[in-house]
Amino acid sequence: MFTVAMIFIAHMVPPLPPSWTSAQVLDFYTKHSLAVRAGTAIMMMGTAFGFTWSGSVAVWTARAEGAMPVLSFGQLVCAAWSFGGVYNAIVDFSSAAFRSDRPEQIVSSLNDHGWYWIVMPGSCAELQCILIGLAILFDKRTDPIFPRWVGYFNIWAGVLQIPGAMMPFFKTGPFAWDGLFAFWVPLVVFSLWIYVDTWAVLRAIRREVTSPTVTAGRNETPKHPPCTRTARRKCCRARQGFGYSSSAT
Repeated sequence: MFTVAMIFIAHMVPPLPPSWTSAQVLDFYTKHSLAVRAGTAIMMMGTAFGFTWSGSVAVWTARAEGAMPVLSFGQLVCAAWSFGGVYNAIVDFSSAAFRSDRPEQIVSSLNDHGWYWIVMPGSCAELQCILIGLAILFDKRTDPIFPRWVGYFNIWAGVLQIPGAMMPFFKTGPFAWDGLFAFWVPLVVFSLWIYVDTWAVLRAIRREVTSPTVTAGRNETPKHPPCTRTARRKCCRARQGFGYSSSAT
């Protein structure tokens, strides 16, 4: 939904070159005012699914991590910033098209701000990918929830988005916000990442339905035997410590 709206409705791909003058930027938003506003409205709805998608991935990586899902919580925080940055960019683009009778410098600044939000918060998306990958690789069970290659793919997906951090220093070339390494490579990698991780989560869900024991948490707390009258105090203390003593039975 997001990609289709951005490319075919809002006409934002390929990106407006950062080398354009303010007059050229204003001319674009004047000519495509309605298209940009319609496209950004659809993009806004599509971006909302990014938050729920990240939550579904975190549920399964948390199972892979076990009792201390620190990496899964970390990727959720990164998701809030990466998808939140896209939200801010959409607002900037829509605002630039909403009043195209503004001075050209204001419209150009909104456009610049939008592309900064699209490309620079990629650092959060990079870390999100890497944290997901590490959580998958830390699953030491003989039959892991996710295939190990998905973990390596996530790490590489994060690494390949790093060049986007160079975009403030270039207005032309491969590191500009419309360049090969800052935009096109991260765009392709990000799209593949969404599809691969979605496939992995759906695969885990299917396995849960057919064989629940396969995806059960590896660090789940064992069930405690009932307290006997003679060892009630000792047993209850053991329960508070998330364990139990065999002598309590």
